[in-house]
Amino acid sequence: MKRQYKAALGIGGIVLATALAGLLSFLYFGSQIGVYVIGVGAPLAVVIAIGLYVRGVLTRDNTSQGDFVQEAARAAAESFRDELTTYNRLTGEHERWDPGELDTRARQIADDFGDAGVAVDVAAATISVDSPGRVQEFDKLQDDVRAFANDRDRSFGEFGRTQIEQARQGARSVNESVLDGSGAPLSVTPDDVPDGAAPGETERVLSTAREEAAAVYEDAVDRIESTVAEYDGDAARIEAHLDTARESIADADWDGASAAIDDAHGDAESEVSAAFSADRDSIDKLLSTVDSVGVDRYAEDADLRTFEEARERLAGIDSALASDELDSVGEDVRRAATSVVATLETELETNVEVIRDADVPVGFYTAPPAVATDFEARLREAADLDEFRDEWLAAAGELTEAVDAAETKASVADSYGMVRERIADGVRTDGRVTADDLPVRDAEPFLELYADGNDAVEFDPSVPAVVAEGGGESYTVTATAQLATSTGTEHDLTIALSGDGVDERETASTYVATEATFEEIPYGEYTVSASTPAEEFADQETTIQVDDDRSVELALDEVGLRERVCGGDIDDVRSQLPTVAPKLEEEFAGDEYLTPDSDIPVAAEYVPCLLVLWAEEAGHEATLDDGRVLVYDHDQFRSRLDTITTHNLTDGDTMTYDQMRRKFLSVPASDDLIRTTLRELDAGVDIDETGVSA
Repeated sequence: MKRQYKAALGIGGIVLATALAGLLSFLYFGSQIGVYVIGVGAPLAVVIAIGLYVRGVLTRDNTSQGDFVQEAARAAAESFRDELTTYNRLTGEHERWDPGELDTRARQIADDFGDAGVAVDVAAATISVDSPGRVQEFDKLQDDVRAFANDRDRSFGEFGRTQIEQARQGARSVNESVLDGSGAPLSVTPDDVPDGAAPGETERVLSTAREEAAAVYEDAVDRIESTVAEYDGDAARIEAHLDTARESIADADWDGASAAIDDAHGDAESEVSAAFSADRDSIDKLLSTVDSVGVDRYAEDADLRTFEEARERLAGIDSALASDELDSVGEDVRRAATSVVATLETELETNVEVIRDADVPVGFYTAPPAVATDFEARLREAADLDEFRDEWLAAAGELTEAVDAAETKASVADSYGMVRERIADGVRTDGRVTADDLPVRDAEPFLELYADGNDAVEFDPSVPAVVAEGGGESYTVTATAQLATSTGTEHDLTIALSGDGVDERETASTYVATEATFEEIPYGEYTVSASTPAEEFADQETTIQVDDDRSVELALDEVGLRERVCGGDIDDVRSQLPTVAPKLEEEFAGDEYLTPDSDIPVAAEYVPCLLVLWAEEAGHEATLDDGRVLVYDHDQFRSRLDTITTHNLTDGDTMTYDQMRRKFLSVPASDDLIRTTLRELDAGVDIDETGVSA
């Protein structure tokens, strides 16, 4: 509530209380006393009370104004104290930070606080509020404190960015000069410190950058130290430089650390360069030795790649401090070279096993000492690369020579089983086999091997060839061909024998069988066949091995009408049979026969097969008569011929087949079919080519 409202209410309360007192006096003490109280006492009491009340209000107002100024002074002073605390910590922990005029400004602000009644100790960051001045003074001091804090943060942020860039440049330089670019790069950049960043954020980013840079510098120190230790360099002098570098790294003094590492680097290069060059030359000589032996066709692809990569890596190593990389290259080359020897040993063992498992004469191959030598063990025992190179050269030389010899022998031994039969057959057939007779590129080893294992032949290296005394073998083949059934007529039967360089045949006319003899047939495999022009018999053939006198029998099976007429169309034609069967039955009932000339709604090429299949299902006779299919009722046909010969011929009468067809037969049978059927009847008539007579 506002002060004027409080004053009005207080005065009103005094007046009301005085009036109430006068009224009570009038009621209890009488009119005279009541008049005195109301007329004299009440106004006097009101004046006294109002004076006392106004005095109290004025006193309280003065007290509240002083407290407000005191609070404003303390808030501003404490804010300045906090910013000074941060400022003092930063200047104490970051000696390389140059705050510039910030120190002067801090003392100026402290003096301004002193003028306003607040004592400030800048160095200790303490405050003491004595007799503060006006509020307006502290509002201005608050603005000065905020401006000071902003400028401090901006200055420290710029310092952080500069420090990060220095760390990056130093680490990059050391990484390239000592670590050959293999060290981890710094992930932090100056841009990671944003404008207006609080000191804590700047310190966090700066700390990360310093840790990453320190890791790179420490790797460089370790690299130099390990190199010197490996090559027995002057460790004392170089270690002094490295100790200086470590101190500078701990202090984030990248310039000092770089200088110390450069000094150590230079001294280390001088100390170990001779030993480093010797090791590098040893690797280079080993690679040259591998090239000179020429093991590419035996080495694994992975080992060849290792040699190639090692040459590239070795060409890029030009610093004595790259000893770790040099050692890695040397180990890779040594491992790959050992692997090549292991591959050669395996190759030799494989070829020897092939020879041992092959059916070859004793003495065909004698295993060299390399088969029983453990070259890998010798390589593992080599003390250094120079000794390793000498051992490797000896091993590779012995093994490649042994592998080449064994590989040739194994190739012959592995294929000899196949070629041997070819040679044996050639010797038995012709008495002589040359290189041109064999399906191999280099036939001479095979021919020589065969001669070594067979006393009956000799090897002629001038051709080269193997020759059998007395020439090749020859035998007699007797073949018999027989028809499965007799048709009552003679058929031409041809017996043929054919093979390599041989093609002989004999033909004879026979009712049932014939025989052919083929003499002086050379040893070998031949085909014997029997054939006849008659379609009702199937040709036959067989394969025989002529290694002695042989007899062969061939039976020509009868071929059914269905197979002869239909071939491979049986299933397709049979599927049409249900559709056309009624038409066939109707035609057959009317004409008593069916031929391909009948009116049948099927493609002409399928009609003969269709007639045969239908006849089989309907129970009628189907025959190939005069080159065409004829379906008829055989029993009825026999009965008609029997009637003709019995009732239409008397003694001395003759009747031609044409007369029979014209006068008595509905079936258009050929002369051959009529003659064959009459012979079946045994009708007691004479049958000749044109007719019959009684």
